[in-house]
Amino acid sequence: MLSTTPSTDIQVLHQLLLDETQQKDCALAKIKMLEAEIHSLKSVLTSQTLTTSTEALTTTAPFKFHGELILVVDDQPMNLDLVEALLGDMDLKIVCKTSAQDALSFMQTAQPHIILMDIQMPEMDGYSATEKIRSEFTHYTPIILAMTANDTAEDRQKSLDAGMQGHICKPIDADYLLAQLSYWLYRDNSPATNNSALLSTAISASPETALSTELPGIDLPAALARLRGNRSLLEDVLISFAEKAALIIPELQKAKHSNALDEAVRILHRLKGTSANLSAFKIAPLAARLETQAKNGQLPSDEELQELNAAINELINTAQMVQQPKIQTVQNTAAVDLLQLEPLLKRISTHLHSDLGQAEEAVDALNTLCAHSPWADSANKLRTVFYQFNLRAVNELISQGFK
Repeated sequence: MLSTTPSTDIQVLHQLLLDETQQKDCALAKIKMLEAEIHSLKSVLTSQTLTTSTEALTTTAPFKFHGELILVVDDQPMNLDLVEALLGDMDLKIVCKTSAQDALSFMQTAQPHIILMDIQMPEMDGYSATEKIRSEFTHYTPIILAMTANDTAEDRQKSLDAGMQGHICKPIDADYLLAQLSYWLYRDNSPATNNSALLSTAISASPETALSTELPGIDLPAALARLRGNRSLLEDVLISFAEKAALIIPELQKAKHSNALDEAVRILHRLKGTSANLSAFKIAPLAARLETQAKNGQLPSDEELQELNAAINELINTAQMVQQPKIQTVQNTAAVDLLQLEPLLKRISTHLHSDLGQAEEAVDALNTLCAHSPWADSANKLRTVFYQFNLRAVNELISQGFK
């Protein structure tokens, strides 16, 4: 309570403020001390986690399969290529389909042991496809595992409700994927299966792991750990990603201008999954955040698109750095008839400003046709500038580079 004397009141207020300041300083000191203890504890835990991860890598037993049929359904060819490469030497028969409808048609004449089902696909999503399989194919019950970049408790429950038995989260971890296949094929609960699951968790939960600067934009140790050390596969996936990555920002800008939230969600979800497979540590979390915002009705701002564009361009440059030695080792031995080139070049020019989908197909066909030929470099340059959305350079290459 303040006195009736002004000078006394000032002294009392001064003392109160002094006491409050001392209390705050004391609290801040305690907070800093706790932060130091937490940081120290995190360092210890991180060290133990990395040690456990290394032990899991060296003690995991090899997986053995016996020619079982695995059907992989995903609308992104790059994801199919990745899974096929990871399982290619595992004595498994792998069939890949880019749509749920194609998968259903395939199942009319074949009975896959396990179906790896993407969730977000156009026309028919993974949930609907699973429900259709369960209702139409009652004579046998294949194991269906969701394979998706969405990994919340709600997502997992929706997978189970649709009739799936399991849920494999992207980015795809090779050991974890193999462990899941082994478990569902043989109900194997061996230490190898458990170690693989532990390894997947440990690696993804260690952001303090030092990032390699060898491949800018990629967490190389994490990527190689997920791909069982397959550096060549990582580079192939990187090149495949970069070939079409430059179209992502124009697609997002188009969705933004037309206020197409669903389209923005689709683009960002696809980007989140593919970049996570590469351990693209700048792109993947940013794409995830923007996807969540779009689901909540907020399209990316110009500043966010600029940030995303910078990260994508960094990865494109990394891919070009990786690709150059591969191009130099190609032997130009195959001849290509100019009569085969001209229709493709004309098709590119015709559709360049009216139908990018048609132009893209022609660009890819041209690149395939010219591979291992004297036209390989020109076709590759054309494809690069096309996916950089540099349409003027495409026209210039067609008029000059293929004469």
